[in-house]
Amino acid sequence: MSYFYCYDIHLFNYLTSKGFSFITKARHYKTNVLFSMYLKTPELSVAIDEWEATNH
Repeated sequence: MSYFYCYDIHLFNYLTSKGFSFITKARHYKTNVLFSMYLKTPELSVAIDEWEATNH
């Protein structure tokens, strides 16, 4: 299994609006930065690619 770690609140909001559910939210043990973890699926990859194409 592969996982995607999302550190961007805007991407998190986009994925949530698309109906994706995260597995957990946590803080990076060294940087203390909040992230959400998703199971990496082909559908998630497509959504991330769409977000990157329109938001970066």
